[in-house]
Amino acid sequence: MKINFTLKQLQLKETFSIAYGNYNHRDALLIELSHRGCKGYGECVAIDYYQINLQSFILKLKEIQDQIEGQEIIHPKEFFTFLLSLNLHPFLVSALDCAYWDLFGKLENKSFIELNQLPTENLAESSITISVGEIEQQIKKIDKSNWNQFKVKCKGLDKNHVEELLKLNRNIALDSNASFSDEDCVWLQENVKIQEFLYLEQPRPVDHYKILKKESFANWMADEDCQNLHSLDKLVPYYQSVNI
Repeated sequence: MKINFTLKQLQLKETFSIAYGNYNHRDALLIELSHRGCKGYGECVAIDYYQINLQSFILKLKEIQDQIEGQEIIHPKEFFTFLLSLNLHPFLVSALDCAYWDLFGKLENKSFIELNQLPTENLAESSITISVGEIEQQIKKIDKSNWNQFKVKCKGLDKNHVEELLKLNRNIALDSNASFSDEDCVWLQENVKIQEFLYLEQPRPVDHYKILKKESFANWMADEDCQNLHSLDKLVPYYQSVNI
């Protein structure tokens, strides 16, 4: 098995805004695993607010390249166990794991669903992420979209915006990227209408979840980097999202 990796700057179609700032491009680390003419791909992006430094990932990949290329083709679950033994950053593990599943599936000429014998009925739908913006523009994007699931980014709590989104009667989640205050969270979890949202993601910064109540109208959900919210024991599946 061979590994290749490269850094690419991916230009976004339009400025994408979240509570942490505005982004016109994403720097991405692209990983390619190849064997017997088949290639599998994985990726991760630089995220400043999570301190994801792709240059450090490159150095780590160079360090472990011989170990990866020395691996025989084994089942992806075994390969994942091997990755865990390398003490890698979780984002890098994810990129390598994705590339290996892709490669293994192509070698076996089977999809991920087939490899894992997953049921094909009632598959969970992905969601599309709507950038921070004026509520009129956010609603316009939702109305024009063919998607059925939406995650709307917000910077702090605007109660009027919440009311406008609820009027749409669509499958909507809110993601504040930790920009809600304690007072915002209390208002949300005590408002009966809030249960109409699919979930409310990353409401507060890490280690600031004490204000959140498990038994409330707000369906709080952890970000993939906010494991402490698991103590609420009230999480919904993490929908894969597409930024627009």
